[in-house]
Amino acid sequence: MSNLLERVAENKFLFKLKNNKVEIAKLESIIEQLSQQWDLGFKVAFNMNLVIEEAISNIIIHGNNDCDDEILIETTLEVKENQIEVTIADNSRKFNPLEHKSDPKEDDLDKLQIGGLGIHFIKQLTQSQSYRRVGKRNILTFDILRYE
Repeated sequence: MSNLLERVAENKFLFKLKNNKVEIAKLESIIEQLSQQWDLGFKVAFNMNLVIEEAISNIIIHGNNDCDDEILIETTLEVKENQIEVTIADNSRKFNPLEHKSDPKEDDLDKLQIGGLGIHFIKQLTQSQSYRRVGKRNILTFDILRYE
């Protein structure tokens, strides 16, 4: 197991990233390790990587605080029966991605900017999603089917 991943329970892992685009490159290795550990198929691993990358990219690109505090992004992944529960917590400004329009119409696709489908992917590729703000932390949780 990589030194990026911390086991916090039998089927639960945690990794921490800083608010820096360079950190996103670490995701592929982390997801690959967990995919092997949990015997995930290619499609499940791909979808899991995509939605986690999109959520973390949103935090890095849009979550900058108006102060000098460093933004820390903590992600936990836990196998629960036939699902993987992913929780992403950060200390950036309040942002609930689930409140934003995420259903682009076909004729709008040409107007989308690069990265404009992230929230749409999160909602389409996960079974359930929830958001809450606890103190100064955003907490986004979603479930991904373990088998497809």
